[in-house]
Amino acid sequence: MKELAQILESVYLHYEIQPDIQAFHISHAALAFVNKHFYTNDGMMDVESARSESTLSKIAAEMKQNLRLVEQAGIPVIPAETKAVLELSDDEIISRQRQMLTNDFIIVVKLGNHAVSQKAEILLLDEMFHKKLSNLR
Repeated sequence: MKELAQILESVYLHYEIQPDIQAFHISHAALAFVNKHFYTNDGMMDVESARSESTLSKIAAEMKQNLRLVEQAGIPVIPAETKAVLELSDDEIISRQRQMLTNDFIIVVKLGNHAVSQKAEILLLDEMFHKKLSNLR
């Protein structure tokens, strides 16, 4: 790990060594699964619908709900930037999400073909996440 860190440093790439990688992945998943709100019955919603108040309100509320579930299960929410989401207002989260959805790369990641192909996996993992963390409380 230290050798990899040195390589990343040598090419000026940011990295963080996570002492609790499981908590890191669970925290990340708590935020990633909210993308399920972009799915429609026949694929993904268009960018304008994704940027809508109604869609982003659901995402903001679920981001906070998921992170609270993580905390209530006794799992640390990390990194600090992820934990800080709990302190943001829904309007701040909506604004940040809307801004992200102006970036072409983010649009492709969240609404593109890869996201479409991952629908069944995301929905199943979201369901398992909620069942597992609800049972840990």
